[in-house]
Amino acid sequence: MITVLITTYNDAYHLNKCIKSVLFQRYKRFELLIIDDGSTDSTESIIKKYDDNRIRYVKTEHRGRSAALNYGLKIAKYDWIFLLDADDLILPHTLKRYSEYITSSTNTVISSFTCFYKNNRLLFYLDYPTNDDEIKIFLHLHSINNTVLYNRQFILNTITGYNESLINSEEDYDLWLRAFDQITFIIIPEYLTIKGFRNDSFSKREASIKKKKIYLLQEKFYNRMNFSIINEDYELLGWREFFYGSKGKTREYFYKLGIQLLKKPKILTAILLTKLPEKLLHRILLHNYYPRIQYKLKYFSNKFIVIRKFIKAVNK
Repeated sequence: MITVLITTYNDAYHLNKCIKSVLFQRYKRFELLIIDDGSTDSTESIIKKYDDNRIRYVKTEHRGRSAALNYGLKIAKYDWIFLLDADDLILPHTLKRYSEYITSSTNTVISSFTCFYKNNRLLFYLDYPTNDDEIKIFLHLHSINNTVLYNRQFILNTITGYNESLINSEEDYDLWLRAFDQITFIIIPEYLTIKGFRNDSFSKREASIKKKKIYLLQEKFYNRMNFSIINEDYELLGWREFFYGSKGKTREYFYKLGIQLLKKPKILTAILLTKLPEKLLHRILLHNYYPRIQYKLKYFSNKFIVIRKFIKAVNK
């Protein structure tokens, strides 16, 4: 049995579609627990139009997503939690596929490849590493898809839950960094989740603040690492600066790779991008142009045709 946990705040439009996608599931053994973090829009009326005894709706005062998540974990009926944001969609076979990866190990965190949509239009997809060692290398720079299945007892009791001092800001990434040495990650190599893409609305200032927050979150994590300062370390530190830090430090670390640079076209491209005006680089990174191009090249792939049809079905 699984608890599907959705936290939401003033997002009735997307929540309606999210609920539909959950109720479409072929896997039927779940409760849908919706924690409303003090919404003032039509969230409650949207939820009450669904006559399904698997839905449990709880409204709280507005305290932020981390507090809403911790509360949801405490009152959930079942120990295995499938986490959703209000603007997420899941394909009809998603819960079934995730449930097949449940083991007796309570420290397992299960996720999948994902797609991103906006205004009912599929924009791009993201693949992630698929084994634990590769995922943990990836986590040095980025969070994984936060639509995950995990054991609530492990998250609450061993990791002590979400950090409530982080108000709607990278609380998932913070959790994975704190739990880094205690979790075994599994990524299902299938596109099972479709996430709402909202970053296009970020101003340059907002994006800069977000990058600084991530950089600070990583600080303790990086400080406890035992860098031997070999090529792999310079590469990791260079990419960290490229995504979240200084363009000058990006080039400084990458140049230390010396002749190895000639074998790394992605790094050479990154160095060239740091020479661009800040505004243009911000636009390129924020709008995910490279993943969008990759998606366009695979536009007629059957898996993406199916996902586009599903997005339309949910919007009827």
